[in-house]
Amino acid sequence: MPRAILSSGHTSADPGSKANGLVEYELSRKISRAVLPYLRQHGIITLSVPADLDLLKRIDWINKTGYDETNNDIAIEIHINEGGKSGIESWYEGEGESNSKKLSDILIKTITAESGLPNQGSKSEYEHEIGSIAFLHDVNSITTLVECGYIDNEDDAKFLKDDKNIDKLAKGIAKGVLEYFGVTFRDIPQGSPPVVARPNTPNPTQPLNQFQQPPRPPMPTNNFQMPSYNSGGMSGFDSDFGPSQPAGGFMSRDDRKKMVNEMYNKILGREPTQNDLNYFLNIGISEQDLLKKMVDSQEHADLVMSRQEVIKAKEELNEHSTELLQLRASTEDQKVIIRNLHALIAQKNQAIAHLQQQLGMMQNYQNAQQSVSISNTTPETKHNYKGTFLDKLFKAFSDLFE
Repeated sequence: MPRAILSSGHTSADPGSKANGLVEYELSRKISRAVLPYLRQHGIITLSVPADLDLLKRIDWINKTGYDETNNDIAIEIHINEGGKSGIESWYEGEGESNSKKLSDILIKTITAESGLPNQGSKSEYEHEIGSIAFLHDVNSITTLVECGYIDNEDDAKFLKDDKNIDKLAKGIAKGVLEYFGVTFRDIPQGSPPVVARPNTPNPTQPLNQFQQPPRPPMPTNNFQMPSYNSGGMSGFDSDFGPSQPAGGFMSRDDRKKMVNEMYNKILGREPTQNDLNYFLNIGISEQDLLKKMVDSQEHADLVMSRQEVIKAKEELNEHSTELLQLRASTEDQKVIIRNLHALIAQKNQAIAHLQQQLGMMQNYQNAQQSVSISNTTPETKHNYKGTFLDKLFKAFSDLFE
């Protein structure tokens, strides 16, 4: 089944270009929201990137949906141009023929045809002044980026200030997406659920068999309009189902109310809003069709993604817990090693002290030995003269005359 993601450029903190009383971020969000109903009423499963995510977070959010090129899923980012020119410009990934280029070529054709604005061309990201566009080559889906008018051109600014023209731009984008997927555009009035042909619809000119239900009479005309799921309630529900006959025959209003409440609690984990409840009670939707709407809704997609994030967080927590246990074990091992090292150092210090004590004793012993040797030695004196008496007398007179 065809799937598309719509992203609007910039954030409230980084609003992009500003001119002529307009802000790029606000305009791109407005156009993006206007595209969704056109795609959903043609059976295109469509996600809208949450507001105020910066570029890297937008890319990460889109890639986490699991949408990718192998499934022919597409992602479109909407911007408003600047530079004084007028018209529509689109960008595709890489260069040469590709699905991205095909989508870009189709979109610029359908948007310019629907809006009447000039065609500024479908261009390779390599032609961009910065040489590449991250949204185009980092998103896993088939991507393109469209610039819807020039905010600093007075004529384009005047065009963008009219909500009818915003709808023209949105319709042009939707037509391009449908053409890419090979789906014929049906101009269905906004705000009312389209009637879709169902398989095995009985022919009123032929008799019914025992397993067929008679055709349901048309719903009476009143002022009821389908609630806007983009601004609350079940955001993202596809609008490709009209009134349907409940499976298994007629259900009373109380039974339908019970069924809707049970489905909401089972699939979305909450009670339906009064707006949602009134709508589904009025159209008499079957349990099977309600289930499909819920499973295909943006809210369910967000719940699935949140659950995946919780599972991933638990896995990361388990990994961190394992790492923590390993670190604690390693720390205990290190503590044991440190204690052993301290013990070895203490033993070494004791051995050194013992050696120093023995060395001191040896030095004292050597000093004592030297002292004894010196005291036993008789020093020679100057008058240590041995001889006869005459010799001594002669020596005395010699010393006297010296």
